[in-house]
Amino acid sequence: MKTVLLHGHPLSTLLLMIFLLLCPGWIWAQARLENPQPASVQSGIGVISGWVCTAGRVEIEFDGGSRLPAAYGTSRADTAGVCRDDGNNGFGLLFNWNLLGDGVHTVRALADGVEFARVTFTVTTLGLGEFARGLSGNALVTDFPQAGTSMRLQWQESQQNFLLSGALPAGVTANQCVTQAADATDASGATASLSWSNPCLLAAGNAMLLAINNALAGTTAAALGAKTDPSPFFACDRDLRIVQGNRVFDASQFDWLDPVGGRVCQEVAPGRSLETFIRVRPGVPLNFNDPFQAFYVGRLVIAFPAISPEPPHFEPPHLAAEPDRLDFGKIPPGGRSTRDVIVTNVGGGILEGQVALTLDSGTSGPPVPFSLSSGDSLRISVTIHVPPNTTPGPFGGVVTITSNGGSKEIPVSGTVG
Repeated sequence: MKTVLLHGHPLSTLLLMIFLLLCPGWIWAQARLENPQPASVQSGIGVISGWVCTAGRVEIEFDGGSRLPAAYGTSRADTAGVCRDDGNNGFGLLFNWNLLGDGVHTVRALADGVEFARVTFTVTTLGLGEFARGLSGNALVTDFPQAGTSMRLQWQESQQNFLLSGALPAGVTANQCVTQAADATDASGATASLSWSNPCLLAAGNAMLLAINNALAGTTAAALGAKTDPSPFFACDRDLRIVQGNRVFDASQFDWLDPVGGRVCQEVAPGRSLETFIRVRPGVPLNFNDPFQAFYVGRLVIAFPAISPEPPHFEPPHLAAEPDRLDFGKIPPGGRSTRDVIVTNVGGGILEGQVALTLDSGTSGPPVPFSLSSGDSLRISVTIHVPPNTTPGPFGGVVTITSNGGSKEIPVSGTVG
């Protein structure tokens, strides 16, 4: 039997070479699209990724549209043995799935213009356009990743998706692993909002997230209107105490750290915020997965778990003022008379407001502002000065007290003569 050779190659070898050249899918063994997977469901913002052994460019195409260049050449040590090179074979393209809209779509991956993968998948959106803003929410997935353990999901706007925010170990109640916000007051009386997030980590509950927001302080619109000159809030670990059971923990037993790992003992300027976290030091028996309370400058700020829709420190401020009437008696022309008003915060929080005097004649004095912690009182002197040429006779008016804990009007009376 006679064998036909062409340039030293058996005919069967030549045919195999021609077949490979005509079928570019041969490179599939040297390239892989790993995300998205076939028949998968995609939402939010994700990464189209995989690897190609050798390519000048990698492109991604959706539904037959324009080709988008992917970043190529990232480290993929797991492909070094397959590609017999240094393993810098990874590619990736950050993509907003909302751009495609709800429904079934197809993606093609190409290396130097040659398709090496084609995948069909489904996109699910919120129906709020390309980028939903201003949303918040969380959910609890029970018995995941194992029986008795639950995972908490929290909406992340930047990724347009729900991400794992922590775990709920067996025996820990759901209202322990939440975010609570409350106002705190520093030693100088400046107020800021502190938002505490307990991630209920599976690593024994040894971390707490704490965001400090020094916007205009106050719990009501009236308080916001009264506070026109906010002050820097001084956040310092030496002023923070955590109470659990019968034990008090201070900064010698935990670290209160800023995003770069520095100690928190600094001013937070008005209108600014600071993301921080608290880390329990090794060997300290403080566990954020058990009930605890946090105090700042000696005042209760927050309690975990949330034992009511509004924790105890949310008791609102409440105004009390006396007397019920101010009688200035008889004041001669050119004379003056003074009476006192006592303002008290008989509620919680910080009572903020002002006291103003207005007479029936239209005369009024400048308002006097006040800021009172729970249980504190302030004596404010109200003085009426009668000009020398004033006609004798009775006069009246009102002292008006407005605050974020209520208002009160105190009638004023007297006689010029």
